[in-house]
Amino acid sequence: MSDSPIWARSQGSITDLHWRGDSQVPRTGLSAGSSAVVFQDRIYCFHQGSRNSGELWFNVYEDFQWRGDQKVANVGMSAGPSAVIFNDKVYVFPQGGGNNGELWFNVYDGNGWWGDARVLNTGMSAAPSAVVYHGKIYLFHQGHGNNGQLWFNVLE
Repeated sequence: MSDSPIWARSQGSITDLHWRGDSQVPRTGLSAGSSAVVFQDRIYCFHQGSRNSGELWFNVYEDFQWRGDQKVANVGMSAGPSAVIFNDKVYVFPQGGGNNGELWFNVYDGNGWWGDARVLNTGMSAAPSAVVYHGKIYLFHQGHGNNGQLWFNVLE
């Protein structure tokens, strides 16, 4: 280990950042965390529907306006989803309905949804978090049964 100090330089501080202020997304109700991605020059914001509906919903921001909440058919979920862009498609990962401890995913290609599919051999609790790294999706989650352990799975 070197005795030399390591220096870093910043062009400003975090207090120099200026936020515009909170704005409500119109016509959108939710009951758990959200996840947003940019796809085909639009913002897609995914969330569980209002009143713990167990349904996956999304709203699209395009041309400086929100289009209104849309339900993804035949998707059961609990907790907040995680969404990423992978191979020019949107992948959305929720925990299965009724806090069942299963990881599920659905894919949107810009024309429609491919349908819900279960990720086998993966037990989870709470909301997952996905990231694309070196051409693979890494999905992080708490282990089954609220065990307090961090687990991950990789889609290659």
